Amino acid sequence: MYELENVLRPYAWGSPTAIAGLLGRPASGGPEAELWIGAHPDSPSVALTPAPGGAGRHVPATHDGGRLPLDALIAEDPEHCLGSASVAAFGPRLPFLLKVLAAEAPLSLQVHPTLAQAREGFAREEAAGVDPTATERNYKDDNHKPEMIFALTPFEALCGFRPAAESRAVFQHLAACFELAGLELPPLVPQLLQDLAQPDEPAALRSAFERLITGGGGRRRGDGDDRCGPRLRCPNGRARGGTVHRGEPERPVPRRSGSADFPAAEPGFPRPR
Repeated sequence: MYELENVLRPYAWGSPTAIAGLLGRPASGGPEAELWIGAHPDSPSVALTPAPGGAGRHVPATHDGGRLPLDALIAEDPEHCLGSASVAAFGPRLPFLLKVLAAEAPLSLQVHPTLAQAREGFAREEAAGVDPTATERNYKDDNHKPEMIFALTPFEALCGFRPAAESRAVFQHLAACFELAGLELPPLVPQLLQDLAQPDEPAALRSAFERLITGGGGRRRGDGDDRCGPRLRCPNGRARGGTVHRGEPERPVPRRSGSADFPAAEPGFPRPR
C-alpha cells in the first residue's frame, strides 16, 4: 500500500473550505473544486514509494524509492498493481478516476460521449495533432466517462431530460407568469413551446435543447443577455419543476465551457456542438 499525494483542481465554482475541512488542513484561500485520486495521465496522483524491500512493500526493481506518478507506477507492473482480471478487462491502466467534488456554485454543462464516440474522437484529434492542452480539444482520452455520485452532504444533480409534455407545461406556466405581470413574452418561449409540441419525443427534446443551448430567438453568443427579464412571482408562488424565487438577486448565468469559471480542460467532457 502506498501513500498518495493527490491533485487539487481550483476551478472557480469550487468551495474554498470543504475539501480543506475534509482533509483536516487550513484552507488555501482560493476555490478548491475537485480532488483527483487516480492515475489519469493529465493529473495523476503521486505515490510515495520506499526503496525496494522497504517495509515489505512491492516496488518495481527499476525504481529506487521516492515520489512516482501513479500511472507510471502502474505501468511498471500492471498485474501486481491492478490484478490480472482488471488488466484483462480494461488494459494495463486504472479503469476509474475518483474525484472529491466540492461545489460552491453550479457546475458547467457536461456532455459525455459513448465509448465508440470517445475512441473515434480521441483518435481523430490525435491524428490531427490537436494539442492536448488546447481549449478546442474535446477528447483528452479515449474513455466514455460513465459516472457514479456518492453524496457526502446534500447535493443536487440533474441528469437527462424530463418528458417533453412536462417541460412544455413548465414553459406554459412561465408564459402565464409574464402575462400576469404585464410583461412582453420573450420570443424564445413560444419557440420552445412549439418545439416541445412535436409528436416525436426525442425530436421534441432535441430541438428544444438545441434552441436553448444556442440561445434561440436570434441571441448572440456571449452578449450577456438572458432575454428572460427578472424572476417573477407566479400566481401560486411555484413553477412546476422548480421554485420561483422572490426578492432574490439574479444568480450569474453560468459561462460557457472554456471560460475561467468552467475550463474546457476537464478530460473526457466534449463541449456541445
